[in-house]
Amino acid sequence: MGSPTDARPHGRTTSRTHDLTTTRADRRSALAQLADGTESYARGMVERGWFPAGLGLEGYLRRAHAHYGHPEEVDLLLPDTTELIVQVQPGAPTFDQILCVLELIAHEVVPSLRERLSHTPVPA
Repeated sequence: MGSPTDARPHGRTTSRTHDLTTTRADRRSALAQLADGTESYARGMVERGWFPAGLGLEGYLRRAHAHYGHPEEVDLLLPDTTELIVQVQPGAPTFDQILCVLELIAHEVVPSLRERLSHTPVPA
């Protein structure tokens, strides 16, 4: 059995994992979709003492390491990414919105990430 690093792209011994929360036509649409769920999520995190109060929607999304927006915007936010986690929280999307996000990620973000990784030199 191989080590946990064997499965990483290009034999890297470290990985850069990012959470991709949503991809929409633009950043404003993505924020609108994330607003209700994020506010509820942030309220709970503040009550538990894990987040400070008063960060605002974008501040709480940054604190949650959430990347969102148009696929090209999201791709620019992930320059060192080797692994990607896709999630639909802290938003509260509908089933159709989830399908749309997964399709955009599969058809636009992942191919770009794959292309970038294929041109990344293997460390010696």
